[in-house]
Amino acid sequence: SSIAFASLTADSVAIFTPSLNAEEGATVTYEVTLDGSQTLNANTSGQVDAEELSDAIVSLYGKRPTERTMAGVVVAYVDIDGQVIKTSANVEVKATLVAPVIETEYYFVGTTNNWAALDKSLKFNHSGEDVYDDPEFTIVVQAPVDASGNRVDQWFKIAPLSAYADNSEETFWASLLGGETNGDTSLTASLIVGGESFMQPASDGATFYSITLNMMDYTMTIAPLDFSEFIYVPGNHQGWAPATAPALQSPSYDGVYTGYTYLNGNFKFTKERNWDAEYNWNDFTTMSDIFYNDDGSNINVSTEGFYQLTADIPSASLTAVATTWSLIGDAIDAAWSVDVNMTYDNTDESWSVTTDLAAGQFKFRANAGWDINYGGDIDDLSAGGDNISIAEAGNYTIKLYLTRSTTDAIYCTITKND
Repeated sequence: SSIAFASLTADSVAIFTPSLNAEEGATVTYEVTLDGSQTLNANTSGQVDAEELSDAIVSLYGKRPTERTMAGVVVAYVDIDGQVIKTSANVEVKATLVAPVIETEYYFVGTTNNWAALDKSLKFNHSGEDVYDDPEFTIVVQAPVDASGNRVDQWFKIAPLSAYADNSEETFWASLLGGETNGDTSLTASLIVGGESFMQPASDGATFYSITLNMMDYTMTIAPLDFSEFIYVPGNHQGWAPATAPALQSPSYDGVYTGYTYLNGNFKFTKERNWDAEYNWNDFTTMSDIFYNDDGSNINVSTEGFYQLTADIPSASLTAVATTWSLIGDAIDAAWSVDVNMTYDNTDESWSVTTDLAAGQFKFRANAGWDINYGGDIDDLSAGGDNISIAEAGNYTIKLYLTRSTTDAIYCTITKND
């Protein structure tokens, strides 16, 4: 019969009935292989260890509490006076693991989004794996402020996807996950269906909150975050001088910083334009494969080049994309199909080109593709910004400054050569 782990109380469970006849004095041992890969020892009553069976099912299918049907092969080893005879038979094993209900989506509802019923604007992130294999959901939520920009307390609950099922506000509010007591300010807490509101006080000084749900054990962990807009990248590439180091920007103040710099060896990050506080090798757990550590703290690049860096501090992730830059647009050819390559000048940290341009438009892009491109106001370029206009045909020198070493902006200069 099908095995339901939710009602199983014994340490072992029968998955076949032995029917082997052997002469007196023979000893018999059994093995069971499930779906051709997971092998368990069985006793002479056809029972296997319940925990080992559960682990085998998890290895085969994951932790989702769905009935699994497994093809099993029972092998009996019959020892008669030191001579072993092997025989086998096929069985079918059905079992359902026990696990809490884990939904595929969860949402933040609270002060930050004005407790808007049925609102899905603040969705928790997830890896996309089976939720029973990866039960963690994460989100970074901005701390709320009043009309004058002053911090106020953050009250909130968690909404599972099922809360939105019938588009009913009554169902929605009743389905939210909360805590044991109203106004619980704990940074770690259990989640209860229909529980009370959590609260993080304005006095904690956070500008953002990182919230992690572990839905296998229905717990929540909160990290108040207080990130600045910029961090800086001193290193070999610029003489280890934070005061003039390239800057990475976090426009949402959420601790995810992106920017550009030339790298040629060791570097690290500083929180200000000084050495008072740093992010280094030990602050990241996942990195692009070009990075390595050779001195205990600094980060090193294996290949010299000009990179787009993304330092995700809440997720402890550092990624890099090697880039070369070019112009493209109808100021070059009508079809927007020709890139004019630019050259990097390390003396002023610029990408530049001198070329003939027609009256028309152009943009800057990396690696001759559209994944990374800039346009808009030439004094404050923006990712994916509008086309840049050239009013008069002629020969131009164009310089692109991406590193934010001397200004908070990414910008360019366009000079018409007489």
